[in-house]
Amino acid sequence: VERAETTRRVGEVLALVGLSRYEAQQPHQLSGGEQQRVALARAIVIRPRVLLFDEPLSNLDAKLRVQMREEIRRLQKELSITAVYVTHDQEEAMAVSDRIAVMSQGAVLQQGRAEDLYHRPASAFVAQFIGRVNFLRGRIAERGAGGAVVEVAGARLRVTGDAGPRAGEAARVAIRPEAVGIDPDGPAARGDVAGRVVARTFLGEKVDYQVRTGDELLLVTCPDQGPGALLGEGQAVRLRLPPDRIALLPAAE
Repeated sequence: VERAETTRRVGEVLALVGLSRYEAQQPHQLSGGEQQRVALARAIVIRPRVLLFDEPLSNLDAKLRVQMREEIRRLQKELSITAVYVTHDQEEAMAVSDRIAVMSQGAVLQQGRAEDLYHRPASAFVAQFIGRVNFLRGRIAERGAGGAVVEVAGARLRVTGDAGPRAGEAARVAIRPEAVGIDPDGPAARGDVAGRVVARTFLGEKVDYQVRTGDELLLVTCPDQGPGALLGEGQAVRLRLPPDRIALLPAAE
């Protein structure tokens, strides 16, 4: 009876990870993704209360990593198992987690939902770990209830939020590449920043531009607009820095 129960549970778990009818396969007959599924099946067949994943997808290629992280997320939800997932891949962390804790030197620097950490990082370390980010030097010109006016890259921007440096203090401005608007040079709107494209990288569905503005070099990411829409290297442009997408951090950390 015990053997029959074990066989039944093994079959159920293999079905869960998409490996039905693989019971007789030898390890060398399995692909990398299938081997990762077997390891996952071995972990959940004992019905644990907590699962610990330590860089489980580090040896897989990019396509398999995406496939397996979706599988892990599906199984975790389906089985209602608490999972602690350790990774240095920020995209992977955001894809599989309900909550993220960013750690450095054994200390938790910030924890919360992926979107909170991404849009409202508490430090430069967190901002850099959770995705790509531009840092600009600025100064707090005014500070009032619920916000501040920051001088950055030749523009004055009103930023909401009470956190950050006080009036008159230097500040570090953090803004994500996809939050920066970019247009060919033309009439300037209030708050626009003049710049010049120094490099571009076409990535299919998006384009990365490196833009020089004064002493600062910004990375700007925008969706591909179709044939003939690329901005040229050396072209003068105007940048828009949406105040609601800016995070104010201390000048030195």
